[in-house]
Amino acid sequence: MRAAVEDILASPDIFDKLDINEGIRILRADRDMTRTEEDGTQTDTSYGTPDYLTADDEYQQAFALALNLAVLAELEERGLGTDPGQWMGLTFDGETRCTGEEP
Repeated sequence: MRAAVEDILASPDIFDKLDINEGIRILRADRDMTRTEEDGTQTDTSYGTPDYLTADDEYQQAFALALNLAVLAELEERGLGTDPGQWMGLTFDGETRCTGEEP
């Protein structure tokens, strides 16, 4: 399984398959986004609240979500399935560089 994911991530057209706008739509539709404050209270950080993600953070999270969805779709196309149990412990690391609002 790891080899298949590595192969997908190394493919030259993986970024062409990303739908970052869909990632943004998914993030903005999540009405259960909260942050736990030091005193234990919960702050609503859903889209439309003052504590929602910055534009840069939203884009970064939408990119990561779109990448995950593209990898899962490709695995499914290859007949490897997308049962969440198969992915326990599967992680990937990356590096982000932002030159936007918050460099």
